[in-house]
Amino acid sequence: MDCYKVTVHGAGFHLVLDDEPGVYGFYVARFVKARDPDMAVQAALELLRRDPKLTGGNMALPRLTIDTVERLPDDFAFPSVQPGLALFREDGADHGAA
Repeated sequence: MDCYKVTVHGAGFHLVLDDEPGVYGFYVARFVKARDPDMAVQAALELLRRDPKLTGGNMALPRLTIDTVERLPDDFAFPSVQPGLALFREDGADHGAA
């Protein structure tokens, strides 16, 4: 199996972060082993669907879209821990803005 880096864009996630409810989006990379790019996408999406940070709460119409799929070199050092989410607010709240 080959190693792939799948970059995913999430949108419309109703989450509570730092005790502040809001609608969030994110970008995240998931590193997976798969036979082909299509299987890599499926594996990455399954990892996100099982992510406890993204489950529960009001999950009205969240979206996951694939940004990129990149086959990695054979000598790629597969990470032992998947990278975290790069979250951003989508609901226009300006908490902490100067």
